[in-house]
Amino acid sequence: MHSRFLLRLHILMVLFLAGASFNSFAQSRSLSGSVKDHAGQPLPGAAVLSVDGKRGGVTDIDGRFNVMLDDSDKSVTVSFMGFISQTLNIAGLERIDVVLQPDNTALEEVVVIGYGSAKKTDLTGSVASVKMSDIEDTPSTSFDQALQGK
Repeated sequence: MHSRFLLRLHILMVLFLAGASFNSFAQSRSLSGSVKDHAGQPLPGAAVLSVDGKRGGVTDIDGRFNVMLDDSDKSVTVSFMGFISQTLNIAGLERIDVVLQPDNTALEEVVVIGYGSAKKTDLTGSVASVKMSDIEDTPSTSFDQALQGK
């Protein structure tokens, strides 16, 4: 009697696990496409994420992507540094091609620091800008001497 109970329990557990794994596979879907800029150039490294940010990926060197999403995901956000992010409705779609427009205001807030970049608001040191016309007529033997005191 005890072995019959264990056998039934084992069969129920196998059926439950099989149903649970079947449901988890049935709930995901693939979304592919490309991301380009306004001039038609591919944007490698653009983020394609579900709105909750839990699923998604980035574009390859040709601006193409293929991401796995849940069936419950009805929209994705596509973003790339220096461009305006877009949130797109993907209900019923398997492929989308996105064209991102430049965000000129965001580009003014980025400072190149030699080995990376940072927003102006995140910098702790001082930042200065020197025009080439200010140092053209300065007598100096090197570039760093021309910048001294400017």
